[in-house]
Amino acid sequence: MDIEKFAYWFTFAIPLLLMVLGCTTDKLIEGKPWSRKHFYAGLDLTIYFLAACLINVADLAKEPPHNPIRYIWTSYLIAAAVVVLFFQTAVHQEWERENKSRIGQIAVLCVASNAWGLFLLYVFVRMKLEGLL
Repeated sequence: MDIEKFAYWFTFAIPLLLMVLGCTTDKLIEGKPWSRKHFYAGLDLTIYFLAACLINVADLAKEPPHNPIRYIWTSYLIAAAVVVLFFQTAVHQEWERENKSRIGQIAVLCVASNAWGLFLLYVFVRMKLEGLL
């Protein structure tokens, strides 16, 4: 397998692995049978994304400022992480209520929220591999 194919699969594997680990640890901590609540990982994934961006700032600080575009992209990603995090928090606050429909919770919290978190992590890993960060 050449390095480009490996990097492409790596870009998908990291966010998915983080999601699986997050869901599993939520279930293990709670000690109850699996429920759809354990798969509400969008907030966690967005926080992982924000943490990766902030760690990237520390990595950039170690290097001489050869490429200011890396700082700009990292700043954009941090701003996007904060905006998405607040949006997802509001969505979770509304949709995790017991009176919401089961199908709606699955669509909004298991699919849409998780997709946002996975997308953000995918973008970060892809940009890091491309040398933009």
